[in-house]
Amino acid sequence: MDLQQTQTLYNLARSFAGESQAGNRYCLYAEKAQSEGSYALAALLREIARNEEAHAKVFLEHLTQGMPEPIDSLPFNAGYPYIFASTLENIEAAARAEQEEFTEIYPNFSAIATQEGFSSIAASFDRIAAVEHAHHDILTQAAQQMRSQTLYAGAQPSVWRCSHCGHSAVLTAAWSRCPLCGYPQGYVELHITAPTY
Repeated sequence: MDLQQTQTLYNLARSFAGESQAGNRYCLYAEKAQSEGSYALAALLREIARNEEAHAKVFLEHLTQGMPEPIDSLPFNAGYPYIFASTLENIEAAARAEQEEFTEIYPNFSAIATQEGFSSIAASFDRIAAVEHAHHDILTQAAQQMRSQTLYAGAQPSVWRCSHCGHSAVLTAAWSRCPLCGYPQGYVELHITAPTY
């Protein structure tokens, strides 16, 4: 597999840079969420950041395995989001970026890799696009729940669990402070489902 003189080489470089940046951005978003008292939401963002780091590694491995010599520098032109605001705004921006990845960027890169004869790289783009689709849905759920103030409340009773001490109870809304350990509501586990694609 020789990536020299291919568009796939540049697409991998762009994807590595994008996933690396997304991972760091989500770590910063997690810090912001934690500073706003949303510890469970911060944990969710850190998990997504770890996913993005894993995606970056996949792209870097494809890059390094597909070139006869190490690449010191590879110029490419791409745009990336630079948004750092409230947690709600950060999550909404992240959802938009994830949507662009799974609907446009990675399907396009997969098609190009297939045309250029790189089926394993195309498969990686497709698999990562599916994860980005799940990220989009998770982030969209979180943003919708934040907007409707249902992040810690529901129409029906459900199980709420403190991520710090493990205390749980069936209630229509989570407590403002855990009755067992006293930790704030931000430690209550979120009711966000991770879809499979």
